[in-house]
Parts: sequence; C-alpha cells; structure tokens
Amino acid sequence: MFMRCLTVVLLILAGGVHAGPRALDGGVYTRAQAKAGEDLFEAHCGTCHDPEYFKGVFRAWAGEPLADLFDVMAATMPQSNPGSLGNPTYVGILAYILDENDYPRGEQALSEYARGFDEITVTAP
Repeated sequence: MFMRCLTVVLLILAGGVHAGPRALDGGVYTRAQAKAGEDLFEAHCGTCHDPEYFKGVFRAWAGEPLADLFDVMAATMPQSNPGSLGNPTYVGILAYILDENDYPRGEQALSEYARGFDEITVTAP
C-alpha cells in the first residue's frame, strides 16, 4: 500500500498525472471570454448565423473532441475568407457561442491557441 501511494505521489510531482478529459458541460471557458467573443461574433458571424444555430452543431458533434469541431470552424469560416481570423479570435467566438447555448462557465479560460481542445469532449446542449 505504501509503495502504491508513493508511486502516485511521484507521478503527480513529475507531472505524469493530469485531470484527464473534460466535457463542454464542465465549464471550459470564462465569462470574460464570452463577453469579449460577443463583439467578435457580431463582426464576423452574426450576419449569417444566429447563436441558436449551434445547438444542432453541438448535438451533431457530441462525443467528439472539441479540437475537431474547432479545426473545422477555423478552416471554413467566415465563408468569405475561411481561416482568416486567427486562433484567438476563433476561440473568443467559440466562448460566446458556448455561453449563448447555455454551457456553464468555468474558472479557467479556453486557451487562445486551442491547446488542450483535444481533451475536451463536445456534449449536446
């Protein structure tokens, strides 16, 4: 028993144990990100999309890594100039969309460069 506890402690200290996968319904963005993303959404997405549109998108992507959804969004939007906005802008827009679709906010912000998105699972709203 002592050796098992010692092994766990050593793994934690070495950084070998992490929180593991998270889900969108676990609060993966902050209120500040969503607020900043609102203006970005209006400027780049609002003429074609209503935030409610994304309920169906999240349902379709349920169970998949957020990284996959994010990559498609960043590579195909806006239609007039796909991929042109840069990761921090896309992340802000994503935070606003999450907020508008009633995903809970959290204490930790989404990475502006989409780091760790492969460890976040999309859940249906």
